[in-house]
Amino acid sequence: MSATDDSLFKEIGDSILIGRFQDAKKYTKEAIDRGDDPARLLEVAIIPAIRKLVKRFDNGEVYLPTIVAASNFLEEFTSNESIVDRNRAPVVTIGTVSSDVHEIGKNICASMLRVNGYRIEDLGADVPPEKFLSTALKYGCHIIAASAAMKSGLKSQRELADITRDYDITILVGGASCNQRWADSIGAEYSRDAAELVHLVESRSTQLAPEPE
Repeated sequence: MSATDDSLFKEIGDSILIGRFQDAKKYTKEAIDRGDDPARLLEVAIIPAIRKLVKRFDNGEVYLPTIVAASNFLEEFTSNESIVDRNRAPVVTIGTVSSDVHEIGKNICASMLRVNGYRIEDLGADVPPEKFLSTALKYGCHIIAASAAMKSGLKSQRELADITRDYDITILVGGASCNQRWADSIGAEYSRDAAELVHLVESRSTQLAPEPE
């Protein structure tokens, strides 16, 4: 990365941290227009800044409207048709499980999937297990990513793993309330962060790819 790159990436992160999302949009557009990789831009500049913003929110230093604006910025950036290859890989169904309304972690994961070219069905928060399954079946989806930030959501993750056991569907779980041991206990795969989730989806998608003729 050149010094110029360092400067622009820093401008993006700084703009997010002070809640100037219009400036962040301007700088990200400049980066995309000159050929920067959207996935790298997201991983190096945008997500670290948003994580810092969430930590400040947890500490009472910023307020909810800023977090909502950050989430909207993420969604807008990764929904841009010019940077997302809609034809790559199977659909991924993603959401936060029932009894849990936290979305920022899930939104970061959804953004990383989008910018890596995956079409996703984002169900939002407080999603019951049956909704995950019905959506996956509707779109022929073989991957469900279910986040649980609160311990109250673990029951829903277990129910989701149970009701999908007879289907060719991989359940990926993550969130502050779960870990590898928990995932193993319910027969799911565990992702500790957005980058690992992309890797797991890539691996599963490769397994699903048809053999060349």
